[in-house]
Parts: sequence; C-alpha cells; structure tokens
Amino acid sequence: IGEKVPFKVTVKIPANVLETDLKIVDTITKGLTLNTAVTVTGGTDYSSATFALDVTNDDGSKVYSFTIPAATVKANAGNTLVFEYTATVNKDAVVVEPEKNTAHLEYANNAIPDTPPVQTFPVAYDVQKVDSADKTVVLSGAEFTLKNAANTEVKVTLIKAASDNNNVNVYRVAVDGETAAKITGGTFRIEGLNDEEYTLTETKAPTGYKLGDTV
Repeated sequence: IGEKVPFKVTVKIPANVLETDLKIVDTITKGLTLNTAVTVTGGTDYSSATFALDVTNDDGSKVYSFTIPAATVKANAGNTLVFEYTATVNKDAVVVEPEKNTAHLEYANNAIPDTPPVQTFPVAYDVQKVDSADKTVVLSGAEFTLKNAANTEVKVTLIKAASDNNNVNVYRVAVDGETAAKITGGTFRIEGLNDEEYTLTETKAPTGYKLGDTV
C-alpha cells in the first residue's frame, strides 16, 4: 500500500490528422488511486494534462479522461506524444487478484481498443509461530514488529480478528487516520505490502519461551 505504479500511453498523431478532439480514457480498479496529473513529452506547446473523473462503476472501478483540443491535435500532426502518469496502491487492493488499469483513445467518434491491462499484484505474508521441537504446536502470546527495507517500522491495522477468522489474525498496512495495532498471535497474515524486503522481529515471546530469530 502506498506504492506508486507508473503508466505510459504513446500516441502517434498522423501527419494528415483531422482537426478534431482526441480523448484519452483510463479505467482503473478500486485498489488503485489514480494520480490525475499527466506529463506529456514529444508535443508542440503541449506538456501536461489532467485526468477528470467521469464515472464510478458499481464494482468500485473508476473511469477518468481528458481531451486534447482539436487545435492542439492539429498542431502536433506527425508528432509522437507520450503521456505518463501514476496510480497509488490503496487499502482496497485485493491480494488474491491483480489490480488492473487500461487506457484507450477516442478520436473522430471512433474508439481505439484498450491497451493491454497493466496488472499490479499486492503482496501478503502468512506467518505461524510454532514450537521448535514440535512444529505441530502453534504458540500464541507472541508479539512482533515489521520493518521495511529502509529499516522503518511499518504500522498495521487489524482487519480480521482471530476469533472471527479460524484463529488467524489478518493485518493490513495502515493508512493515514487508521489506528495502528500490535502484531500478535500464533498464526497471522499481513496484507498490503510492497514488493520489497521486510524483516519481522519478535518483541515478546510466548510464556515459557525465549525470543525467536528475526526473519
């Protein structure tokens, strides 16, 4: 969660282009938050654009677009325009399915097919604390801290308690405004992680046991 995903759309404007608007449409799933500022390169007197929200679908996905005015399209006849923008992985990202983003162009009342979807896979870790001598014995009562590759503690929030989820606590990386929770339990899952190295350190051992190794 919080990781930025880059996107790029490349448009070749024909040399004999009609003087008509060109619309770029982007559809993004609810686990991604579109950053609406767009950087444009390769153009004549045209270096930026801004997406506007058109519609929010029932499944939480959103459709954004911006229009290149006809005069700007004509002024860029023969140019290759490159549009670059980003989206941020948010708390609604689903671990078991990729988040997707597609874009297409609308020109002279025709729609050019969507680009192949860009897929983003959120990361989750499943952890179980067991007795070193008998790995069938799951140990409760331990507490842990999680740190990222920069050695900064990662705050998490509890989204499913073990009592309601087959004795498995499920945590997600916390976003601004959410209450941080201690990572506890013999079996737990941490969702919403980025694709980087993390360390999990036991800070409190179960009664009668010593602290385990950092993993």
